[in-house]
Amino acid sequence: MWYEAHATANLYLSPLSIGEIQHGIERLRPRDPVRAAKLERLLLGIIAAYADRIAPFTAEAAREWGRMHLKQRCR
Repeated sequence: MWYEAHATANLYLSPLSIGEIQHGIERLRPRDPVRAAKLERLLLGIIAAYADRIAPFTAEAAREWGRMHLKQRCR
């Protein structure tokens, strides 16, 4: 697998990915609160594991996210 071929120390996590995952958890929560809680614990563990490797979210990154988000909504 791709992940196994790369050193974990060289991998970074995007704050947007964190937000997207949290969004999915919140959408799930009304239908399946137990599963949502499990996924949220998993997400918190990932955030803790990558605490020093969460990529900065710059203004330019925010602008690009806005462009990408619009393209997804228009599909």
